[in-house]
Amino acid sequence: MRGGGRGPVAIQHLTRRSLALVVAIVILVACSNSGTQKTSSSTPAAPNVLTGSIGPARYTINVPQPWNGTLFLYSHGYVASRSA
Repeated sequence: MRGGGRGPVAIQHLTRRSLALVVAIVILVACSNSGTQKTSSSTPAAPNVLTGSIGPARYTINVPQPWNGTLFLYSHGYVASRSA
């Protein structure tokens, strides 16, 4: 017997090494965003500022130019009124 019966073991190690190499290449390609990276000289567009009041409460909303339609409302100190 040539190689002492180690033929399949050598192929298994070769396959693992090849798989590790392919995984490493895929990770490097996925992490490199050189083609999609914006230049540092481009400035984002100014937000559209909306202000107003509802009764005595005043509000300000800064709407970014590429707005996706989601609004996060932060009500610091808000206490819901009790129903009688």
